[in-house]
Amino acid sequence: MAAAAVVVAVAPTGGRLAKSTVARQIAILGAVLCVVALSLAYPLRNYLDQRAGLAAAVSERRALEQRVAELQAGQAALGDPNYIREQAKRRLQYVTPGDTVYVVQAPVIADAEASAAAVNPSGSWYTTLWGTLTYPPLAPATAAVTPEPAAETTGPTVNPSATTSPSATTSPSATTSPSATTSP
Repeated sequence: MAAAAVVVAVAPTGGRLAKSTVARQIAILGAVLCVVALSLAYPLRNYLDQRAGLAAAVSERRALEQRVAELQAGQAALGDPNYIREQAKRRLQYVTPGDTVYVVQAPVIADAEASAAAVNPSGSWYTTLWGTLTYPPLAPATAAVTPEPAAETTGPTVNPSATTSPSATTSPSATTSPSATTSP
């Protein structure tokens, strides 16, 4: 086998030509990489935006499917007569024959407001805040509980001492009868 001789040619300028060629190649390579990065940036941003939109749509769809299932369960419950009776008792305060009705009369709100005004007569917000932190809370008044038989009642219970408005049966501002309240 013959040995190959390697011939190295050196430029007479001392290697300047070789350095400028490498620098030029690095600059061209950098420019090409910048062009490629800029040309991929916009489509990549669109792709990521579309993926985020798709994920949001999927989560919204799952939430809507869950809501549809809840509504269908509610619709099925409305076909059950026991559920309707339960809702009439709870929402409309209907009483079936044989049930024992307890009417709880709330204490008069004006007494609590008067005692709160006595604790803080100045009325500034920071004094009110400080007063709530320094003074103990007022003891709640005990509510009077009066059992009333409901043997013949088929409609909503009505407090005879309350006003005739429909919201008076559940309103704490309904007037109380003297026989039902207890004095301390």
